[in-house]
Amino acid sequence: DKEGVKGKTDGALVLYDDQGNMIWEKLTGGSKADSFNGAAQTGDGGFIAVGNTQSVDGDLEGQGKGAQDGLAALFDGDGNLKKAVALGGSNKDGFNDVFVAQDGGFVAVGYTHSTDGDLAGKTQHGARDAWIVKLDSNLNIEWSDTFGGSGSTLILDEFTKGLTCHDGGFLAVGYSQSSDGDMEGAAKGGKDAVLVKYDSEGSREFQKVYGGTGDEAFTHVEAAHLNRSGSADREEADPDQLDGGFVLTGYTSSGDGDMDGLVSGENTAENAFVMEIDKKGNVEWIDVMESSQDSGAYGVQPISDGFLVTGDFSANDGDFTGTDLFGKQDNYIAHYSQDGKCRAVYSFGGNDTDGIKGILSGFSDDYLVWGSTKSTDSIFEGKTKGGYDGFLVRINAHQAEAYDEEKYLVPVTAWKADEDTPSMMAPMLYKNA
Repeated sequence: DKEGVKGKTDGALVLYDDQGNMIWEKLTGGSKADSFNGAAQTGDGGFIAVGNTQSVDGDLEGQGKGAQDGLAALFDGDGNLKKAVALGGSNKDGFNDVFVAQDGGFVAVGYTHSTDGDLAGKTQHGARDAWIVKLDSNLNIEWSDTFGGSGSTLILDEFTKGLTCHDGGFLAVGYSQSSDGDMEGAAKGGKDAVLVKYDSEGSREFQKVYGGTGDEAFTHVEAAHLNRSGSADREEADPDQLDGGFVLTGYTSSGDGDMDGLVSGENTAENAFVMEIDKKGNVEWIDVMESSQDSGAYGVQPISDGFLVTGDFSANDGDFTGTDLFGKQDNYIAHYSQDGKCRAVYSFGGNDTDGIKGILSGFSDDYLVWGSTKSTDSIFEGKTKGGYDGFLVRINAHQAEAYDEEKYLVPVTAWKADEDTPSMMAPMLYKNA
């Protein structure tokens, strides 16, 4: 048995050194099912992690409010638990992501089925609403908001990711299956990708809906570039060179609406997509990575000359033609230019099913990617324990960012110096441009 296990499942926070060696692992929870889905480093060098909890004992003694609550936990720099709280109502609630606010507090995003407890007085739009909560530095609720529409138990709305904007406000992204309520007149298909911009006090500034008649969802969001001319130096983007725009990843099964012309008519698979919008939510460009089987994009990292996009794929055809496929489903890193052109796709994985969930800049000239795997060979040989295992992989920046620059053969006509006729060497003269 694993030392320190508290219940059916526990939330795990793990710190590694720059060589991938575990420094410490801390488990949080009670006797039932608990988990972490997102984490961030706090201003004092500690950490905050959020997720779900079903426990009312252990670290959540006296905290439980319903069948499942949103879990938020604060740790110091050594991983010692400072405080854990359960947030929600009498039904099922949870958090998917957390980020640090400019005032030192935190914002968690996820979903709620509740109308009481911490959701008392909030509008219940449907069976499950998207939920955003602003917490102070001690995990007390300052404000919250729900977003969605009405419908049956199959109509679900959810925030999957978010970030703090340069103006001190917040952006929450995810999906909605509703066609009324907050989605009245805006819904496009079965499931739409949604984005809501909040000011620092929790008031909505605007909301946007993207997609077609199929299904779409946002899976990640990052700030986009200010300097759109790019750079010859392939380094992590300078935060001061990121403006009020955003780059987002997700998946789509549409070939119309915002995805019109980006997917072939006969394609019925879910396809990965990348989108850049301006600070008002207007689309600047969209690219779909199409193949005959499902793919998705789940993370994006701005770099000086574009973006690195991560996800998974199951067929090396279409936009994945020529990309190595090692098993049933593999991971990819795609290098995009600032104007949305896919320059190269690099893949890795093993003999079974692998799924990547994110990317961030590493310690020096590298990137860290993470996800889950069922594979037992290649880079995972001798490391997996059985079933699905989590993985953390460090990838060299040159490998992740490499692409072949396009070269064009431009005919150059040569003329004799003293005659108005082409030289015999003219057909042999070409120049790489």
